[in-house]
Amino acid sequence: MSVAGLKNKFAKAGQYVSEKVLKAEHTRKDEEYREMEKAVEAMSVAAEHMIRDVNHILQPNTSERLKVMAKKRVKSDKAFYPYEEGPLGDTLLKASAEISDKASAYSTGLEAAGNAMKELAEERDDLTARMGSVFVEPVTQFLGRDVKEIAAHRKKMESRRLNFDAKRRKLANAKGGNAGVTEEEVRDAEAKFDESYELAANSMQNVLESEEEHLGYLYALVEGLVENHQKAQGILEGCLATIQEQIGMAAIKPRAERNTSTRRATDYSSGSLGGASTHRASHDDTGDDGYDEAYCVALFAFEPENDGELGFGEGDRITLVSQIDENWLEGSVNGQTGFFPTNYVEIKKAL
Repeated sequence: MSVAGLKNKFAKAGQYVSEKVLKAEHTRKDEEYREMEKAVEAMSVAAEHMIRDVNHILQPNTSERLKVMAKKRVKSDKAFYPYEEGPLGDTLLKASAEISDKASAYSTGLEAAGNAMKELAEERDDLTARMGSVFVEPVTQFLGRDVKEIAAHRKKMESRRLNFDAKRRKLANAKGGNAGVTEEEVRDAEAKFDESYELAANSMQNVLESEEEHLGYLYALVEGLVENHQKAQGILEGCLATIQEQIGMAAIKPRAERNTSTRRATDYSSGSLGGASTHRASHDDTGDDGYDEAYCVALFAFEPENDGELGFGEGDRITLVSQIDENWLEGSVNGQTGFFPTNYVEIKKAL
């Protein structure tokens, strides 16, 4: 920086301090300019907050969903993480396939609900992508282009104002005609200040008069949400109709006959219970799979959510310790002992 530039910078700094501390007189902006500044600032803040809140609507609880997806080992090739409806749909479809032979009406209902959840997740994904292109991106560009341009003009204008006021004050306070600045320099500084003032004012006015453009972004946002809700309503209403139909079918379904196996009767004749004459059921008769201890096999993987719960994977053999109530069992697997829900397992040998 040249010596003249350095002196000019010190002069502007001195003018700024004089205004803030000593309340020195300075060139003031007109009322219209100040009102435009307030309006543009309000538009800028509103744009930032709208982008933040719309992203929360489109991608709620992103960090929490990331943890869930990682826990469930769900992979996504998209730039955002799957909605909860997707994994829920997978769970319902899996359950439908596993019970289809024994409860066909319920299985059909689960399948309808699972497909509906998958469709809802796809619609939310489409909404996120669409809103990104018609709302989030253009509003972000407004902040990164128009608002930054206004900020640059205002900063330059303020710098030139300080320079003009510093020179004007120096000339006015000069004694003996030795001001160190000429009237021509003051007029030149004023001209540059006026130029920047007009550029800043015009850029703010252009933004404030672009209401139609910003209303278009807002319209696209609301229109997208309306379409998404309408599609979601159609999907769920179709699912409800299918489930209602299956309820009617389940109500009139005749009770199936169950084939019961005949257990070999014990011979209670004299001496039959003692010594070698006592009848011992074979491995095939008892159905205990050769295990002496009570156990069950996991139908689904169970992830513990609370202290004391036992986690296991699908197909794990769990040794039964006790039955807490009709809904919970206590067991051990892989060296760990804890509680788990009964509907996650099939008991092979009861306690």
